[in-house]
Amino acid sequence: MADEEALNLIVGTAGHVDHGKSSLVQALTGTNPDRLPEEQRREITIRLGFAFLKTPRGELGIVDVPGHEKLVREMVAGATGFDAVLLVIAADEGIMPQTREHLDILGLLGINRGLVALTKVDLVEDEEWLALVEDDVKKALAKTPFANAPILHTSTKTGAGIDELRDRLFELAAATRRETLAGRPFRLWADRSFTVKGFGSVATGTVQGGGISVGDSVELFPGRGKARVRGLQTNGRSRDTVSIGQRVAINLSGLPKRGLKHGNLIATPNSLVESQRFDARLRLLASAAKPLARITHLKLHLGTREEPCRVMLLGCERLMPGEEAFAQIEPERPLSTCFNDNFLLRYPSPSVTVAGGRVLDPLAQHHRRSRKKSYLNALDELNATDAEGSLTLWLKHNPLPGKELTTTELARRSGLLAEVVVPTLQAAAEAGEVAHLGGERWLHSRWHNAEIEKLRQGLAKLLEKKLPFHRLNRGELAQLSGGKTPGAALLTALKQLTAEGVISKAGADYAVLPQGELNDKQRSQVESARRLLTEEDPLGLHKLTEAAGLHRDTAVGIARYLDGIGEAAFLEDAWLWGKELYESFRQQALTLIKRDGGVRVAEFKEATKLSRKFATQLLDHFYDRGMTDRRKGTHVLLDSAKASLSHD
Repeated sequence: MADEEALNLIVGTAGHVDHGKSSLVQALTGTNPDRLPEEQRREITIRLGFAFLKTPRGELGIVDVPGHEKLVREMVAGATGFDAVLLVIAADEGIMPQTREHLDILGLLGINRGLVALTKVDLVEDEEWLALVEDDVKKALAKTPFANAPILHTSTKTGAGIDELRDRLFELAAATRRETLAGRPFRLWADRSFTVKGFGSVATGTVQGGGISVGDSVELFPGRGKARVRGLQTNGRSRDTVSIGQRVAINLSGLPKRGLKHGNLIATPNSLVESQRFDARLRLLASAAKPLARITHLKLHLGTREEPCRVMLLGCERLMPGEEAFAQIEPERPLSTCFNDNFLLRYPSPSVTVAGGRVLDPLAQHHRRSRKKSYLNALDELNATDAEGSLTLWLKHNPLPGKELTTTELARRSGLLAEVVVPTLQAAAEAGEVAHLGGERWLHSRWHNAEIEKLRQGLAKLLEKKLPFHRLNRGELAQLSGGKTPGAALLTALKQLTAEGVISKAGADYAVLPQGELNDKQRSQVESARRLLTEEDPLGLHKLTEAAGLHRDTAVGIARYLDGIGEAAFLEDAWLWGKELYESFRQQALTLIKRDGGVRVAEFKEATKLSRKFATQLLDHFYDRGMTDRRKGTHVLLDSAKASLSHD
């Protein structure tokens, strides 16, 4: 059983209608993939069919798709989970229109491994005809990923080539390695849905990422309804757990009223969001009948979902057949997707596949024409990286005003779980690429450094008009950097400037360290303040403004300057205390705390004979400057202060 669970690979059929895909699957596996009576009566595949082939490495899932041109939607739904393909071409007809369209679809979906089965060879008696058909097949495959795929002659009537084809499938399975995609959320696009009496709603599909167990919760898109996994099956056998690459029937309970439908995406809760648009790398098929205009309305096929959409080219006015470009896709209704998902685009009428591509930004912003060119560089970088690499790029090119993104937002964009996102970003932070703002918030060093530089420039301009030493609160500092910086980003920038010695923490404020010299006017104003402080200590700010004839802002600047150079202490932006007086009360507070283990306002007031207002101001200032701690109204020593108490 362990070996059967280890393979987790899906091979799908592809090819024109009536070329013998279903008969070939039955000959290989013993299972008729055409389940419906109508399919068996008409001998035509209408819905996806499924079978399993035992191999030396375990069970290989086989998905049989319709070949009719009107059923391409069903074929695309099945091909979403292919790891490899069995391309079926009837020897008596050769390459046909749906053969070519299926090949185009496989290429656009990134499926590049497979085998070719020339079926119905029993109907061809002319060896030259058979050689001609095989030569045509090779020419048709020459510019596809299947150029070197083995071509095997088979007949389900006589059994010719079936054993050899089965052996080649074994070899293909042994050589194919599906990415484990560890750290991805569970995702399954429902390609069938039905109700089983006594059990309820069931969906089938191929697990596209992660794994899930019975009892787990899931989220359904569209609509974000919640449900619980009641049961799991693969090939008719119950499982406790399933993982990426397995064909699964999933029984859900607690579904929303709208129920479970073909085209639903079942996923790990809160791992995805619905989006109005996404940015992508788009390729127009070389066989397209005409160029793609800058804005075109097409049908989008993503997973098992089909949705009308608007396609807007980015960076070019039209896309020629065989060329690639970046584009923004806006589905008619919101949908959920992840970085690197493949999709198809088809004309609605006549219904034909015309293009496809890969999702680069699943939560794209609407592009104004003025910023499209600047964003092309971001898309270029996203196009050249993987999911982990995309994390720093979204931070680097974030168009949102705040520039920061959370772990959850980055996980949803990349299709990764937070347990992968966090260590990846931590490594980037250690390398200096990003800054961790605390909690879930991250900022690219590009914006972090720009924030620091804006603060530097703001401080320099401020000090051109102010005293060489200035004290600012966080609100004032935020205004210096433009007033739009998120609090966490500002705090991180302030920590950086503090570490560099540009500013220092001063209680709840920040002190801009001395730069330059006082001019004559400033020197005269400072001397006036010093003289007044000798006459009245503590000196009220109102008295300083009146006696020295200063504007309040200027008086505040002078008081902060004297505080900064250590000649005085400026309390509550209202009272200036001389150094000696302030220090005497500080020592009294420390003595009381050392003797009694703490001091309250009333006790300090009684000991110093100060008013309650001044006693409160001083104790609060000691606390703000980190000299003491406050516990339920009692001021006590911090551990660091205890260590230095003997020196005071």
